[in-house]
Amino acid sequence: KSKTVIHVHVISMLRLISYETLKRAAIYGAVISVSGCSVLYYLLQRKLASSGYYIKTVEALKHDQTAVRMLGDPIRIQALKLNDRRNHITTHHAQVLIPVSGTKSA
Repeated sequence: KSKTVIHVHVISMLRLISYETLKRAAIYGAVISVSGCSVLYYLLQRKLASSGYYIKTVEALKHDQTAVRMLGDPIRIQALKLNDRRNHITTHHAQVLIPVSGTKSA
């Protein structure tokens, strides 16, 4: 008998909330979720780009005359694509594809 009372109470509460209010809450929730995911993705990119092995790799590439000759000067480092399946990072090994371009890149 108590389950029926609770069930009826919940249904009567839902009737008080308009469809427009529910729709607005769903839209705001979606915007907040997408924004949060975007910020997290950006912060992960920034953290990875500030790591020692990333900085050393980028500097080595910029000083490699063969790479500069092939890509064109200046070499530009693009945003990391964290969802690339070829990226692997463990405590002992890191393999990260760093997108680069230069004046000769097409």
